Amino acid sequence: MPPKVRQISIFLENRVGRLMEATKALSREAINILGISVVEVSDFGIIRLVVDAPDEALAALGRIGLVATEQEVLAVELTDGPGSLAQLLTLLVQAELSVQYTYGLLEKSRGRSVIVLRVGDVDGAGLILDDSGFHLLSHYEVAGLGRGPEECATS
Repeated sequence: MPPKVRQISIFLENRVGRLMEATKALSREAINILGISVVEVSDFGIIRLVVDAPDEALAALGRIGLVATEQEVLAVELTDGPGSLAQLLTLLVQAELSVQYTYGLLEKSRGRSVIVLRVGDVDGAGLILDDSGFHLLSHYEVAGLGRGPEECATS
């Protein structure tokens, strides 16, 4: 199976300060946000996060009364230049796999961009991308993006 990343989704009412409350709860537990997407739908928002400690994040969010769920997503390295994302999407379309959403991580890996992909068939998409030469990052590798190389080697 291709490596996958654990993503947390939070359902928040669209009210001043709610996103701040969620991020402060994570900050108090020293949880690092590695990627974030915020989607607004009238009276509520869906916050998607990739963090370095998903279990601890779910617990911290639950303690302040937020509804949070976990999904598996792919984190894919892209060459930093024109056409890389189009090549990846072409492979998925040829396999008749639709992308539900995507967003970038906050850091780069080895000088390359990293995007998070949610697709209907995470395993199938991962195998196709892996077989086509794309580098898929594990959650461990993604979590290491937020730290220096010396810390990653010892964790």
